[in-house]
Amino acid sequence: MVESIIFEKVNALLKFFQNKTSFFTKNRRSLANLDKFIFLFIILTVFSTIFAGSNFIGLCALCVITLTFLQLLLDQKQNLNFKTFDFALLIYLLFCIISTINSTLISQSFYGLSKTLIYIGFYFSFVQYLKYHKNQILFFIILIACLCGTQGIIGILQQKAGVLAGATWQ
Repeated sequence: MVESIIFEKVNALLKFFQNKTSFFTKNRRSLANLDKFIFLFIILTVFSTIFAGSNFIGLCALCVITLTFLQLLLDQKQNLNFKTFDFALLIYLLFCIISTINSTLISQSFYGLSKTLIYIGFYFSFVQYLKYHKNQILFFIILIACLCGTQGIIGILQQKAGVLAGATWQ
């Protein structure tokens, strides 16, 4: 785990908000339902990668991020801690921001940066969910493996059928 004054301050701020919003959590059913909605949107996001466009995937991922943020604010058991790999992703994100600022194609760069922010936010939300639901890790590994296998089979069938690649780099 990466120790940092910034992360300590963020967790202290989270505890402050969690204490102030504790009246919402008196009825624990609301938090249980929030977990179910996060699970539902994670499943929808993972399944949509097979057939949906990036805008729909991003919308589902934004729902996961928003619900996770709400859960962080409401649930007193929740906190943030970062591993070394997470810190490396934050440095990558910093490079993406610097690259966007120095780009000559501003609108396309900001669009790409927004997608990067959403996908990295989804990663952090997914890890936050799995941190408190360790019994579902195997389920998600199997689900993602099955979806990757399905996508691979679809790709092989398309290649045999003579479907041309949509991107010029393929």
